[in-house]
Amino acid sequence: MENPRKHIFNNLAETWDEHSILTDERLKTVTDVLNHSSILQNDRILDVGCGTGILIPHLLYRLGPNGEIVGIDFAENMIKIAKSKFTDERVSFIAGDILEKAFPHNSFDKIFVFSTFPHFDDKEEYFKVFYTILKRFGILTIFHVASSIHINDYHQNLETEVLRNDYLPSINEMVEFTRGAKWKVIAAEDKTDLYQFQVMKEE
Repeated sequence: MENPRKHIFNNLAETWDEHSILTDERLKTVTDVLNHSSILQNDRILDVGCGTGILIPHLLYRLGPNGEIVGIDFAENMIKIAKSKFTDERVSFIAGDILEKAFPHNSFDKIFVFSTFPHFDDKEEYFKVFYTILKRFGILTIFHVASSIHINDYHQNLETEVLRNDYLPSINEMVEFTRGAKWKVIAAEDKTDLYQFQVMKEE
């Protein structure tokens, strides 16, 4: 069964960049998160729900010539635009869902989920996949440049019924998603200008 959000985000793709410009304040927040994400020059990074590639230039800036970024998004129109924007050989894009793409185990050093997590239906299942495809000591960073209260209020007031039920879990709920696997919580905060949940795969 096709994700009902796919059609919505495909229709938004053409104007996505216009509405996703990072203000100076939000850019500083993104920079601070990435500066504390232990990105190494040769890392292989997965950008989940990459959209048109808002995070890509900030990741590329921190990689060396042998680093690699894979951007994945279920909206193929988003991916089409992302491909047109980035010609760097270190970047590749996939239209699809990580629950269906079956990446090999231990594929990535870092996984970033920026402004996307509320739109995942089975959030616990995504955590299982994240754990499987991360390398040992790999780091998963889920973040937004706003609080969960702000994000959830925004979604609940949308005209589109499908998106009104999309929510960003509390930090306590996120901790629960890590139960049953060897995750170490590195950062967990939910404040006005930042929601961040960062964990390391220990085994």
